[in-house]
Amino acid sequence: MSREAERVAKDSRDWKAEVDRSPWRFEVRHMIYAVFYSAILCWLVILVRAPIVVGVFVVFGGALVAIGVKLARRRSRQHDSLILMMAIAADHEMSLASAIRVFSENARGKYRRALLSAADELDFGVPLPEVLDHHPGVLSKDLEMIVRMGWWTGSLGQALREASTNRLAFRPVWSAIAWKAEYLILLTFSVQTILGFLLYYIIPKLEWILGDLGMGLPPITLQVIMASHWVGNRSYLLGLAGILEMVGMFYFPFSFFGMPDRGITPIDQIFVRRHSVLILRALAWVLDSGKPLPAGIQALVNWYPVDWVNERLRRVQLDVQHGIDWIASLKSHGLIRSVDVTILESARRVGNLPWALRTVADMGERRFLYRVQLFLQVTYPLLLTLLGLLIGLICVAFFAPLVQVIERLA
Repeated sequence: MSREAERVAKDSRDWKAEVDRSPWRFEVRHMIYAVFYSAILCWLVILVRAPIVVGVFVVFGGALVAIGVKLARRRSRQHDSLILMMAIAADHEMSLASAIRVFSENARGKYRRALLSAADELDFGVPLPEVLDHHPGVLSKDLEMIVRMGWWTGSLGQALREASTNRLAFRPVWSAIAWKAEYLILLTFSVQTILGFLLYYIIPKLEWILGDLGMGLPPITLQVIMASHWVGNRSYLLGLAGILEMVGMFYFPFSFFGMPDRGITPIDQIFVRRHSVLILRALAWVLDSGKPLPAGIQALVNWYPVDWVNERLRRVQLDVQHGIDWIASLKSHGLIRSVDVTILESARRVGNLPWALRTVADMGERRFLYRVQLFLQVTYPLLLTLLGLLIGLICVAFFAPLVQVIERLA
């Protein structure tokens, strides 16, 4: 090995060590910081009014969310531009290293250093999958899988083009889901905060005023108070709701811009169709390259980044090893539907299976986007209406005692 190659290998090891020393790792010093700032928070709550402290932290949390969204969108745009440049280079049989090096001129910081190191490794003949192993974070996990499958099948340019088209098609839908979910979460959190303030501060004073006047609370107000007591006596409901709201508040705004790479499984399983689209296209690349299908399924098992999808692919692999048809196995494990099976079976009989796999993927993608948009158009106004009715009920419940007091005084 030449000195230059040894230098590139050393830079790669240094980069890997830098990633391993990432500041996002939880260490003892982070626990000390958490204890210190928690103590400051408790002291502030005791020293000043709790709502003021809560408001400050809500504003601070909102600022963190905004910064996270901006960083996630920038990283997602960087990934899109990078795979597009790599696709152009692969289509024209140009050097991937040169394309990555040109793209690195628009990057900065650690990401730029990773790109330059990856380009150096490619120049010295390091296989592309190993380069991705040495530089995690250059691409997102799903894009890494696409690049690996495209490199393995010899159709890297086509795989990257389809990946770019797929991401551009899905992004408006993910963005709509993210922002509408975030709005509903923030609105619900605001209603809970205001309702807690009214129940804790206002209601006791109203009861004291009405008691002096020899009056009781109106029935609708009593019903709201009883309902709040019912929820309050079940603290696990409040705790679960708070956890879900906090997770959603920080997850939804930037999860659909490529961060984090792996989604929350219950939410991700709702969108199983987008995984089916990617699997079908990858199998089409395998068949186009002339490689055996069991080997392609094994490659998907090795490289697919989503755990629950990977587990289903493992079951498909075991079924194929035991002689079960791969199309039937994909259907039985929920990765394709019955209508897809019919199309694929017909295409296999006439020897046009790669085209059918892409066609089914395109049809599934369009159908999925249409259904998600229809779901948003129907459910979002309905949820807002229900939340508006709840807010109206609360307003009436807390305004009725004031009307009663005014009538008595008049």
